[in-house]
Amino acid sequence: MTVVGILGIGAAIAVPSFQSLSLHYRASESFRNALMVVNQGRALSQRKNLPVRVDFAAASAQISVAEVTGTAESVRKTVNSYGALEANRRTLSLGGAKVEKVTFLNGDGSDGTSVNPGAESAFVVFCPSSDNYYRNASDQQPACGIGNLVSASVRIDLAVGTEKSSVIVNRALGAVDLKGK
Repeated sequence: MTVVGILGIGAAIAVPSFQSLSLHYRASESFRNALMVVNQGRALSQRKNLPVRVDFAAASAQISVAEVTGTAESVRKTVNSYGALEANRRTLSLGGAKVEKVTFLNGDGSDGTSVNPGAESAFVVFCPSSDNYYRNASDQQPACGIGNLVSASVRIDLAVGTEKSSVIVNRALGAVDLKGK
């Protein structure tokens, strides 16, 4: 009877620890999945040699390839739209992670403007070349950058339950990092 009592007490202590550990590992996997989605957008841009836009919704991200005009000899090409053809767009789950907000970072790394997921400016555009090569059809501004800022950095704040983390995109053509909070 004593052994059974000791085992019961041990189980009562261990079960909450295992549940907490399980949540932590599921959250870590979801955060890595969100990072992978951002990296897929960057890699697709390099592979297709076209701008690629990654839009953030609350629980998913849409990756869209640019529709451009201009000849191979053109110094600049015009981006008319993103993902106009179904084959050029796909929506990916963030693996259980929820986007809490998308924050544009100032040049010194401090927080700038924040937008909610699903907002029109909650996106990042990756380009295979410099900012000036691809231009928006509407205003002829450089197409590559984040939200309405060209070559800015952005932080995508994510949550899974009580676990929180961020995906940092350091400039449109730069590194992408996963930062824990």
